Parts: sequence; C-alpha cells; structure tokens
Amino acid sequence: MDVSLEFAHRAEYELALDHLYPALELCKLRGYNAEVRSIITTMGWIHYRLGDFPQAVVLADEVIALQANTQLKAEIGTSFLLKGATLTELGRFDEAQSNLDSAFNVFQAVDAKRGSSDALMYLGYLRVKQQMYEEALLYYGRSLELAEEARSDYSLAQVNWGLADAYFKLKKFKESTHFLDKAEYYCGLTEANEILIMCFNTRRDLLAAQGQFEASLAYSIKASQLKDSLHKSDISRKFANLEKMHQIDQRDRDIRALQQEKLLADNQIALQKSKLDQQFLLLIVGLAGLALLGFVAIAYYRFYKRIKALHSTIVEKNQRIQVQSEELAANNERISELNRGLEQLVEEKTNELVKTNEELVKYNNELVQFSYTVSHHIRGPVARLLGLSDLASRELDDTSSKQLIGLMGTTAEDLDQIIKDLGQLLDLRTTPSHYREPVDLEKEWQESIRSLKESLTGSETIESDFSALPEIFTVQSMIQSIFHNLFSNAIKYQSWDRNLVVKAKSWEVDDSAVIRITDNGLGFDAVLYKKQLFKLYKRFHTHVEGRGIGLYLVKAQLEILHGSIEVESAPDEGTSITITIPLEGKKEVLANKLFDTTEN
Repeated sequence: MDVSLEFAHRAEYELALDHLYPALELCKLRGYNAEVRSIITTMGWIHYRLGDFPQAVVLADEVIALQANTQLKAEIGTSFLLKGATLTELGRFDEAQSNLDSAFNVFQAVDAKRGSSDALMYLGYLRVKQQMYEEALLYYGRSLELAEEARSDYSLAQVNWGLADAYFKLKKFKESTHFLDKAEYYCGLTEANEILIMCFNTRRDLLAAQGQFEASLAYSIKASQLKDSLHKSDISRKFANLEKMHQIDQRDRDIRALQQEKLLADNQIALQKSKLDQQFLLLIVGLAGLALLGFVAIAYYRFYKRIKALHSTIVEKNQRIQVQSEELAANNERISELNRGLEQLVEEKTNELVKTNEELVKYNNELVQFSYTVSHHIRGPVARLLGLSDLASRELDDTSSKQLIGLMGTTAEDLDQIIKDLGQLLDLRTTPSHYREPVDLEKEWQESIRSLKESLTGSETIESDFSALPEIFTVQSMIQSIFHNLFSNAIKYQSWDRNLVVKAKSWEVDDSAVIRITDNGLGFDAVLYKKQLFKLYKRFHTHVEGRGIGLYLVKAQLEILHGSIEVESAPDEGTSITITIPLEGKKEVLANKLFDTTEN
C-alpha cells in the first residue's frame, strides 16, 4: 500500500495499480476493512486522474457504502471529496457542491487541516468551472492558509496552481505568474507531476495571452512530453488486463479451494479405513494378551510366597534404616544451624569491614583536600608576612615602618581567619556526637534574619512558609548554621538591579524533611560549576567579599545529618537550594537522645 501510494503520488499509475490489486486481495483475505476502503479510494483517485470519471464515481459510491458503520470520520470525508471532485468534472455541479460541503464539514469536525484545505481547493475549482472566479479566489485563499498550517507540499502545489488559474481567467497576469512560480516550486519538492503538467498548460495559455508565442510553444511541448511519459498509449488496456487478471486469479483460487476440500474428504476416508484396520489388529493382539496373562498369573502365584517372606525382611530393615535416617537428619539440622550462624557472623563482620573501609576512604579524601587547602591558603599569608617583615627590618623611616606593620597586622588577621575556618571544619569532623531535639524551623529562620539584621536595608522581601512541616527532630545548632549560611549568601550575592526577595518553605516527602530556600540574586552557572560547588574556598563572584566556605559547611553538616543538598541556579536568574534531611525516629523520642554521627 505504501509503495502504491508513492507511485500514485508521482503519477506513475500503472505501477501503483500493480501494487494495489495484490494489496486489496490480501486485505480482503485478512479482513482488514479499513485498508480495503483506503485502497478502493486510491483506485478512485487514479481513475479520476486518468479522466475515467464515471468509474471514479462508482468507486467513490462503493467506499461510501462500505463506510456506513465506520468510526473513522476522516475516511468518510475523503470519499465525499473524491465524489465531489469527479462530479465537478462531469458537470453535475449541484451534486458536487453537496459532496464537497460534506467533505469539508467532516474534516473540520476531526480538525484535519490538510483535508479541509483540499475540500476548499476543490470548491474553488468548482467555482472556476461555474465561471465564478472572484468567489473561487476566496475558497483558494482559505485553502492556502490551511495547507500552510498542515505543511503539505502537495496541497500547496495544487492550491497555488488553482490561484494562478483563477487569476489568469480574470486576466490578472502578474498575480497568475506569481502563483505559478510557487506552484512549480512545490511540485519540485514533492514530485507532483500531474500538477506540474497543469502548471505548464496554464503558463502556456498565459504566455500566449501576453503575445509570447515562442515561450508558450516551449511550455506546450514540455506539458505534452511530461504527459506522454506518464500516460502511455496502452495504459488503459493494461488497466483492463489487470482487472481481468484479478478476476481470473479469483476463479483460480475458488477452484483450488474446491480441490483442497476434495483432498480433505479423500484423506478422511483413508483415515477411517486405517482406523478399522488398527481396531482389527488390536483385537488379535488382545486375545494373545489374555493367553499371556493367564500364564503370568500362574507364575505369579508360585513366587507370591517367596515375595511375601522377602517383604517381611525388607520391612524390618526399612524400620532400622528409618531410625538411622531420623538421627542423621537431626545431626544435619544441628550442623545447618551452626553453618547459618557462622555465615551470619561472617556477613556481619564483612559488612562492618566494608563500612569501615568506606569511611576510611571518605575521610582520607577529605584529609587530602584539607591538606591541599591548608598548604595552598596558608602559604599566601605566611609568604606575605615574611616579605613584609623583611621589608620592615630594612626600613629606617618610621612612617613606612608603621605602614608595613599595619599590612602585617592585616595579613595576620587573614591568616587568623583561615585558621579559624579550618578549626571550625576540624571541629565539625572530630566532634564525636551531637544532641538531637525538636527544632522549630520558623524560630531558627527568624533567628537567622535577626543575626544578619545589620546587613539588611529594609527594602528586602523575606517570606517563609513552614506550615506543612513546622518542626523536625534534629541537631538545632546545625539547622541554625545551615539557615545562617544560606541566608547570608542570599544577601551577599543579591542583584543591585532589583530588590532582594528570599523565600523559605518546608514539607515532608517519603519520611524526609525537605527545605527549599530561593532568592532572585545574581545567580551563577550551576551546570558549569557543578564539580566545584561544595569545595573549600571556591567562589563564583569575585566582586563581592567572601571566603567560599559557606556551601562547604552546609554540605558537611548535611552529611553528618545523613541529608543531601541540591543547587539550581543560572546567571542573573537567582538561586534555589533544596536540602533533604531524613526524619529518623518518631516524635516520642526524648529531646536529649544521643545522636551518634559515626553511626553510619
């Protein structure tokens, strides 16, 4: 079917029918009713293109009858379209109008833009046949809009030709030439050879009307050559032969079916005869079996007594074996229990070793990063101190010496701040335990706002909604530190082009607390800096004062709480940070229950 539609689209109708007839037989054989209707419709369009309009009407009526109970409205619309186009060529304009209107209504109901475009195009063609050219242009214009929406090159080629033809009839040669150029362009895209022939004929008439007879003759020759290449002189005879061959094939299949039925009947008779022969043979064998059975009965009686004596001996031995088997089973069960206990013990020790190894690897990696950070960030201030002290020892001027001493003091403060940061990190990792207690999220959020009040101007908008999850059991100091760092970052990296807006919200998902803090600040490329987000002393805005330790601390504290953090941000679009903390235990847990950070 697909191959035949491609040939029909390219106006190679003989090849199209070569594939349509076997496709039709296969679909009828399998009961593919929708495909049967589609194939008959395609045959109707081929007859329409070949000028066999009466046969096209017959095929259209056949499809409409087959579609009486179908739910596929688009197919019904295509059938009405075929019949309306054919009746237009036969001059039966009222009937054509009715069928084309029905086709358009069906396509509109199912929102089929290409079908609606084709229906409007044929209504325009009908108006041209009725010499109502202005009204035809209205139909063609609406058809062109729908064809462009449907992006159908074939429909665009056809409707552009229709517009060119209507403008030619109105003697508007410039507009006609414009639409002819567009029609030929779309014909080239979709290989619509039939439409291209109509374009050549219209351009021939257009050039002749303008007095360009030589160019008109050239297009006339092009149209004739293209038409001859598509419609060979014997094509009608071949179509007739194909139909006859189709009828002959149908008769041959009927004859083969009758022969098959006769062969099946002969086989059944032979099978029944074979069954009778088998029954006779079974009767003879049965008599011989009865004689053999009598002989076996006598032999069995002779051995019966010996078998009975042996049976008694076997029963006694079986009883002894049963007792031994029960003892063996009990021993095996005890051994299995010991093995299971040993396997469980080995598995527990193995899991402990795996967890310990994972912790060692984790802390080793952190130690490497910590060592690199210490060596990298302390080296700078120390080098500055050494240089400044050397300069101070050589400087004789008191004023210059005081300036150098002041710079040494500033450098010493920087070094002291780095040492405090590193001490804070060491304290976070080495503290053996933390206390878990009920933590009021709104209270901690307001405390963060209060602690950073000096950094606020009053023009900020700070909103919070912790109603879905107002309280969680966790480490209060860590929640306060997390809120403080995130709110501090929002203030520090705000955009000066707009007032700062910070929003905080909490909810519960899958036994975990989810807290999201968003702002409309400067933002940064979170995808580009994904691997550096939570590293120590990493900063993404150098024009704002900061040390690049906030997100690192938040990440480290969430790891202790077995939580996680996600950052979404884009330049000049703000930042959204989502933290997730497992809700371990129930609310009946005592406020001072010890929460061991090394438990995992």
